[in-house]
Amino acid sequence: MRLSILLFACSMAGCVNVPATAVPPPPDSFLVAQKFFQPVYPAMDCEMVGRAQKDEIQDHFPAMFFFLDRNHDRVITRGELLDAQANASVDERRFLFAEMDENQDDRVTTEEYSAYASEAFDLLDVDGDGDLTEREVGMHSFRKVVQQ
Repeated sequence: MRLSILLFACSMAGCVNVPATAVPPPPDSFLVAQKFFQPVYPAMDCEMVGRAQKDEIQDHFPAMFFFLDRNHDRVITRGELLDAQANASVDERRFLFAEMDENQDDRVTTEEYSAYASEAFDLLDVDGDGDLTEREVGMHSFRKVVQQ
């Protein structure tokens, strides 16, 4: 009883901070990295062996970057990412843009994109063998979304 009275008194006095609305948790970095690679993974795995090596990011960089840079001005804007990355939710795309835009100037340069691609590769390469497999990228779930 005393605890109830104390809590009531604190809440009336503003001692207890109760948020009016719950803030959803940020998207999962691993899942967002998977969704980053899913549309471009077939280009990276051009030999169709079910794995892509890290150096293939640089080999296929123009295709990967210009997949998102729709107007080919060598910068990815928030709008371009929101329009292009359809396999991810709006919150995931916003999170991805913030992750890539290191200096927070609302533009992702080729350097920022390359740095994120390398970090995302390392995050997804769970066995540390230097290759991304279809399983690590989650291509099975991506194919299901594309087929629907």
